[in-house]
Amino acid sequence: MLADDPIPDERLRLIFVCCHPALAPEARAALSLKVVCGLSTERLARAFLVGEPAMLQRITRAKAKIAGAGVPFEIPARAAWPERLGAVLATLEIAYAQAYEDAALAGDVADFELVPDDPEVLALAALVRFAEARRPARLDDGGAMVPVSEQDVRQWNAGLIAEGAGLLDRAADLKKTGPYQMMAAIHGAHLSRRETGETPWAVIVALYDGLLAMRPGAVTAVNRAVAVGAAQGAGAGLAALAAVPGERRLEAWLPWQAARAWLCEQAGELEAARQALDAALALAPPPAERLFLESARRRLGED
Repeated sequence: MLADDPIPDERLRLIFVCCHPALAPEARAALSLKVVCGLSTERLARAFLVGEPAMLQRITRAKAKIAGAGVPFEIPARAAWPERLGAVLATLEIAYAQAYEDAALAGDVADFELVPDDPEVLALAALVRFAEARRPARLDDGGAMVPVSEQDVRQWNAGLIAEGAGLLDRAADLKKTGPYQMMAAIHGAHLSRRETGETPWAVIVALYDGLLAMRPGAVTAVNRAVAVGAAQGAGAGLAALAAVPGERRLEAWLPWQAARAWLCEQAGELEAARQALDAALALAPPPAERLFLESARRRLGED
């Protein structure tokens, strides 16, 4: 590595290289995650909510584009970073989410100071710190996942929370709101329970509304439905979940089944909750989530 290399981290250099603007937007992050992070086609398909054949075609087309068009795979000059930054941030977001998928896995707090004046870069850095601050509380004594609303706030890392809040304040000062700022604000709202003793669910719903307007998608909509259920009641949450497009596709997505199970249980629809938990467990959840779901299933008893 050269001493004056503008991107000192080797993996980050490769991500910038893979996020070439000649590739289709939906292919850039997928190719980066495949090449740099080594994610399997199955995990990529799950992360992007598409089938494995569709993801394989996406990767294949991207590679063919590179080979056929002679796309130069080289580290871009700083002036070319802005046109790749969105795809780079998406790659980092998904890579972190995959690493965080199993609550038992350790994680590193990323450094995003390469672009210190971009509000979305700052916000993603804040989001990671907020998520890492909660890591010590994510498992119970038996190794099962603990939902954020039930975690022991005394175990949250105050230093990381303060770092994240400072980064989010810096992003807000730049007066250019984006989806990563909304996502970080949602994490920050959950963390406010450390000071107030209560989760501000109505605020979280409003933040999800703003995020949906900026970045529509099933992931945001499903998370919003859970927040609606907590803020307005299980019936409202189930209605919000039913309004998410692509229900048949989402039935093979573990978070959708877990959200449905919780909302159905809160609504007293225990048979539907059992069915959703059985479906979630059939989707091979990571160990910590599996233990959590198995505990919920035992709590609901037999059909």
